[in-house]
Amino acid sequence: MKLKYKILILLIVAISIIALIRLANSNFKKQKISQVTISIDTQGGPELVTEEEVLLLVSQGYDSLTSRTVSEIDLAWVENIAKTNPYVQSVDAFINIDASLTVSIVQRKPILRVFNSHNQTFYIDTEGALMPLNKEGCPRLLVASGAIDEKYYPSAKYSYFDSINYNQAQLLSVLNKLYLISMEIERDTLLSELISQLYVTDKNNFELIPVIGNQNILLGDVDEHRKKLKNLSHFYKKGYSVTNFSKYKTFDIRFTNQVVCTKKEEI
Repeated sequence: MKLKYKILILLIVAISIIALIRLANSNFKKQKISQVTISIDTQGGPELVTEEEVLLLVSQGYDSLTSRTVSEIDLAWVENIAKTNPYVQSVDAFINIDASLTVSIVQRKPILRVFNSHNQTFYIDTEGALMPLNKEGCPRLLVASGAIDEKYYPSAKYSYFDSINYNQAQLLSVLNKLYLISMEIERDTLLSELISQLYVTDKNNFELIPVIGNQNILLGDVDEHRKKLKNLSHFYKKGYSVTNFSKYKTFDIRFTNQVVCTKKEEI
């Protein structure tokens, strides 16, 4: 008998707990949204989307978010509508225990501004995707120009490769190559400050233009591009204090494991 009573008591307690949880959940869903918080992670890049713009998007379909109950908020819809902003990479929307709504945004980070031969200009981000220009602009962004015939397509996205050989490089588009070069420059603290422009001579030849000095840096194609750019970074770090760079017109890093310098002609 004692065992039966214990089982019965445990069963009653379990049922009571479940009932209380359901009641609490029901009451929680009836609460009005206490406040809306928009958080934006720019990933260290320029601000391209504002809290006001996100709030305006997620408020569509609601007279006022704070006049709605928890049960009336469709979190999946909130996330999807926020993603329609072209500068939003990902969204996480959730309701907190105090009935406040948080919309957490990760913003896309542009690393390159492209000027193509069709008078179009746009960004490439860290994910290899194309982005439209932002009205606020992106100061201090790496710029690419020259023989770039590919047009802007919002759905375009390019692949990242750690290493590329000569034959593989021939298969890549110019924009994909620019993405690879830009990513390596972005990751190097010295080169990201030093290199201001990329110039496309043709689909297999790229030049880098530094902020200081008037040298052209010949990269060639993107085969072994990581090694080439690491060599360049090492060259600047070790050579700047001992070499008068103003005497040189060209730094050639087309061949791995060396930097070939061409002096200016004596007048």
